[in-house]
Amino acid sequence: MNLRPILGVNMDPKYFGFWPTVRQAWYRFVDAVPLLALVTPLSIHDKVVERFRKFGRIVLLPEVPGVPTGNLAKLARFYLAAQQGSQVCIVDDIDLAPLQSAHTVFNQAQRQPGTILQVGTQVYDGTKAAGKLPITQMSGEGDLFRQLFRIGDLSFTDWITGLPGMVTPIDGKENPRSTATGADTRFSDESLIRALFTLPGAPPRTCIPRQGSSQTDWIDRGWWGI
Repeated sequence: MNLRPILGVNMDPKYFGFWPTVRQAWYRFVDAVPLLALVTPLSIHDKVVERFRKFGRIVLLPEVPGVPTGNLAKLARFYLAAQQGSQVCIVDDIDLAPLQSAHTVFNQAQRQPGTILQVGTQVYDGTKAAGKLPITQMSGEGDLFRQLFRIGDLSFTDWITGLPGMVTPIDGKENPRSTATGADTRFSDESLIRALFTLPGAPPRTCIPRQGSSQTDWIDRGWWGI
């Protein structure tokens, strides 16, 4: 499939250990080779980084002072997607593995070229998060991610530094510098994306309901014990 999965992670052992398994799942079940954005202070020659590289392609992005690395890992995916030009990218979670291709193929067939696809219009109905959409399966040409996130030619550090001033807050969870940990206050990339889509010049998007099952079409961290 002519699709490039983009994943992101920091050095948190709770998450970075998923990389070998999830990378292989994308390759085996979807015939797609992921790129990993790794937020780390380590160099490309560090032994830990070399072990990451044994399992697939990675791009190192720096930590940014004052910004929690978990928040950076979420945003690093979009920054890396924005570097892919006309290549169609799918942004997903490091702890989510596809179990077969039909789910992704079906979603991609709904996407209109030149639009960003968001999947799960019904997921947050009736909740405080109504109006937002999940990140998983979000896809589009790399240039569209560059447009949506207003990255231009900025370095990762400069882009992150300027993000808080780009949007008018809707639920107060759009600032990646937030160190809050509560569910109602911590940074949400879904909140940031909702706000970015309200800005003039945001790219068009295709929004569809989520189909499939987290036990037969994909598996995420909540089901790893099965």
